[in-house]
Amino acid sequence: MTTRSFKDWPADEHDRWNRMGHHFGRTVIDEVKGYARGNIPSDASPEEKLAAE
Repeated sequence: MTTRSFKDWPADEHDRWNRMGHHFGRTVIDEVKGYARGNIPSDASPEEKLAAE
């Protein structure tokens, strides 16, 4: 995950809220993907593995 300084964020309040929402969403999605990939059972079918990824 790339960390940036808040100084790089837009000055407009609405744009900052948008940036924060996108950042939070990306962080959550990355964590969920990592968790799912790390918890795929070894006996899972190829279809189940594909769905988990």
